[in-house]
Amino acid sequence: MKTLALCVSLVLQLAAARHVFNLKHVTRHSTAEPARRWAIAAVLCSLATTTLHLAPDAVAVQIRTALLHLSVTVQLTPLISILGARRPGVRAWPWFVILPMLLVFQWPSASQVMAESAGTAVVIERPSSLGLMFVVVMGAGNYFGTRFTCAAVLGALGIFTQHFAVSEWTIDLGVSPGNVWLVAAGTTVVCIAVLQTGLGTRTDAPTGLWQELWVDYRDIFGIVWARRVADRVNQFAVRESWNHRLTLDGFVSADAEPSTQTEARNDQVTGREGRVLCWILRRFVDREFLERYLADDLIPPQTGPLDQPPSESA
Repeated sequence: MKTLALCVSLVLQLAAARHVFNLKHVTRHSTAEPARRWAIAAVLCSLATTTLHLAPDAVAVQIRTALLHLSVTVQLTPLISILGARRPGVRAWPWFVILPMLLVFQWPSASQVMAESAGTAVVIERPSSLGLMFVVVMGAGNYFGTRFTCAAVLGALGIFTQHFAVSEWTIDLGVSPGNVWLVAAGTTVVCIAVLQTGLGTRTDAPTGLWQELWVDYRDIFGIVWARRVADRVNQFAVRESWNHRLTLDGFVSADAEPSTQTEARNDQVTGREGRVLCWILRRFVDREFLERYLADDLIPPQTGPLDQPPSESA
């Protein structure tokens, strides 16, 4: 039964790997592309871990549990990568945030591999486990309130389950480190979460789809960046007395009560409002990304400094 569970998990991981590779049509021309690449690394690392668990007698338990902990840590990288997906800092984010995070979380495992015998499983102490869990909640929480809320919850649960297999809590409950059932269950749940994250690109002719552009941006980059972009857009809205305000769900009438707000139709959003939104999104997406949603004459030129506001005639 354990072998069957691992085989099912392996098949789902292969499907998840294919899905992540195909997501390039969604993330290309945007700063979300590095997160997709980290996701590819996470899936490949998970595949290697599951494959080793299929032959437990051929690989020392120390190596299997160390690789499992590495796999869990690498699964955090797509969630954290997206939190730094804004120009110009997106290029420095992996060097100053992601790689240090990997080193910090991998140090307990690496020190045990170097100091202990091959027959001793890697066990992560509670402080390190709590730190890892905090990062998972922070990364997954970025997608609460988007169309990926369910996927974020499942992904977090799956990572927790895999990590539980190498944490001190397993010993407290009498479970052996690197328990196959925990590994298979955790990877299966994560794969189901990954397979729920499909986004389709628009193939119809662009006709000014401001709301669709905004909702897809929110769902790709998460609530943290969506709130910051909306706040920036609404600074212009107040200063220029627009008829609309930008919320997490799209443009709404400025004079509507919060309880009765409804999304504005695409034809109600003015060119000025749309141009300001496009200008602010320059820190995250290229013109080619905007062309999936908007007619060419609705996209402002993407030249000049990122911090120079668009003019009225833009």
